[in-house]
Amino acid sequence: MVAYLIANGFPPAAHAASAPQTSGTVATSGTSVTSETITEVVVTGSAPQEGSAEAGYRVETATLGLLGTVTLQDTPYSINVASADLIKNLQAQSVTSALKTDPTVAFDLPENRGSSYVNIRGFLVNQYALDGMRILVDGPVEDKERIEVLDGPNSFLFGMTNPGGMINYVLKRPTTTDFLDITVGDYGGEQLYTHIDAGGPLDKTGKVAYRFNALYVPDFATATDHQTHERYLLSGAIDWHLGPDTLLSFDASTYWRDLKGYQAFFRLGKITKLPAPPDPSKNYGEPYASSEDSETRAGVEFKTKLDETFSLRSAFRFTRDTDEQINIQNTFLNSEGDYNQTRSWAGWNPYEAYTYQGYTYLDANFDTGFLEHKVSVGVADDQTYYLSDFSATSVSMNIPSTFISSLSNPIYYFPYPGTKGEWNTDGPSRTIQKTNYLNTLLVDTVKITEQWSVMLGANCAAVFDDQYDPASGEQTSKNHTWAVTPNVAIMFKPIPKITTYVAYTEGLTEGETAPSDAANANRVLDPYIARQVEVGAKSTLWNMNLNLALFHIEKNFAYTDPSDNVFKANGRELHNGCSLTASGKLTQDLTLVGGFTFQDATIHSIDETDGKTPDAVPQQIARIYSEYNLPFYRRLTLTGGISYVGSQWVDGANTNTLSIPYVVMGDVGARYQCKIYGNDVTFRFNVTNVTDKAYWTTWQGGRVYVGDPRTYICSAEIRF
Repeated sequence: MVAYLIANGFPPAAHAASAPQTSGTVATSGTSVTSETITEVVVTGSAPQEGSAEAGYRVETATLGLLGTVTLQDTPYSINVASADLIKNLQAQSVTSALKTDPTVAFDLPENRGSSYVNIRGFLVNQYALDGMRILVDGPVEDKERIEVLDGPNSFLFGMTNPGGMINYVLKRPTTTDFLDITVGDYGGEQLYTHIDAGGPLDKTGKVAYRFNALYVPDFATATDHQTHERYLLSGAIDWHLGPDTLLSFDASTYWRDLKGYQAFFRLGKITKLPAPPDPSKNYGEPYASSEDSETRAGVEFKTKLDETFSLRSAFRFTRDTDEQINIQNTFLNSEGDYNQTRSWAGWNPYEAYTYQGYTYLDANFDTGFLEHKVSVGVADDQTYYLSDFSATSVSMNIPSTFISSLSNPIYYFPYPGTKGEWNTDGPSRTIQKTNYLNTLLVDTVKITEQWSVMLGANCAAVFDDQYDPASGEQTSKNHTWAVTPNVAIMFKPIPKITTYVAYTEGLTEGETAPSDAANANRVLDPYIARQVEVGAKSTLWNMNLNLALFHIEKNFAYTDPSDNVFKANGRELHNGCSLTASGKLTQDLTLVGGFTFQDATIHSIDETDGKTPDAVPQQIARIYSEYNLPFYRRLTLTGGISYVGSQWVDGANTNTLSIPYVVMGDVGARYQCKIYGNDVTFRFNVTNVTDKAYWTTWQGGRVYVGDPRTYICSAEIRF
């Protein structure tokens, strides 16, 4: 066996590397001259597959709701895509780690909190989409083909969205050839896992094909003390080609995760100076704190080309989500890092959410004189029912105030505060909220000449949000509103590989939710209109995707007024900035992915917050990730990256007196590819936060979170 590996698995540098996954063919011809004859030689090569490591993770297309699949070069928005190969080679286990190369994204919550809240263009984004339809939780990444980040408000594409943008997951789809991938590894600490990815045709004609993904991570320790993160995933998809232009698709999945030793968050209390960030490997919560949630989903999609002009797309999905938490809240007592604790069932816990959603879009391609039109029109509907069996939205149990812990030496409070049965009032299951987002959408992309084109779109969005008292079942609030939000863009191509654009977009945005310590806790404010103007340029020069964007975003400003402790909207929040993103092959052996975002965010109001900077807004983000294939030993790839996130204000009253410092972190790694018994095998090793940097992150005003520690991640993948 050892001799075989030396002879075949670990070849000398002169041996050719295993063939990359490719699509397409490029042929060149020439002549070979000898003293005896002249022979024509034809050399056949292969173009790298879109998004693959061989292509430098460059992608050419994205899936944008109403627009369907579009070419990035011809789309007047800033869009960044993490491909399946990039997700796999980063050994990502969440959207946080999958998007760590994106310079337009900051991460409000570390991975030791389980959930993934991200920050785009200075705005919290906790809304996601799956194949163009909204989802409630971020979910797994192991069954996703790509993750697409669309910067800025875009309700004419996805319905109600966040001012910062939308994160769209794209499911892995069935393949035309049989394959089986088995990966075993460690996500860090002792998080051993097994992931199976398989696909191929189900019949001899290839009209029916499947894709299957399975993941299991046992209840073993993470890189954070007293923490485990057990989870499993079963995900499947079937494509049935009913005809050459008709496709019927099915998908279903079930996912469950339980993060025990849920890391605590810290409230600032009355401190005047933020303590230095503590050891990130320690747990500052309680071993019995937990976050458990699940998602079960089933959907169907139908696509057909009706004739040379019209095409039809329609889909429906049902999802059941559950969530249950025992949350630990620490409050600083002084700037030296002493704190006391409060524990609670956070928010509506446990709750169930049932979501029914679907869309029908009609696409048309036609000419009017010299103008070429691509029109899409349709309706999208999204209804969610939230249920809880609690007679109150939150149950809290205060730990005695005499119990004091510290950042330098965290201790835990025992005994365990009780069983879930003791906290559960055994009340009837009642609806606590109903939401319905109904969108009527239209877009027309008009090609005027080879250089000029315009995009005109609009969404007539209706929002119905009803909330109920969980104890009595009586309705406590009703919010029914609607608005028409336009989109206008002009595109100009000075040369075919460069596109410049100016775009104006409006988006109907869900109102913010009052924090739990406000006088109107958990109250959802009225929806409002967010607006964006973006000027940009895109290019596909050489082997790099480049996107430069200047943006101005305006939205409502909401905060907890210290005079009455009421969470309210007051004034406007303006974000002006620029971003540059790049991805691709700088040279044959060097891949670069990254860029920067610079922005200036200010509040315009009529009180003391006027002119201040909003909380949780990093005004500078810079990231660079690189891979280098050793030219003398191409089976080995060295990887590494560095990120910079600027300082952020964290004081909830927006007085701009307390901030978390800027953070610089680096990752290193390596990837080795070989063949063992004729099968492609890839070994991966990554170290995140390689210097074990201690740092704070923030989400909402007055809250800070301990960052993630240095983590060693490794895996071995074999393809049959």
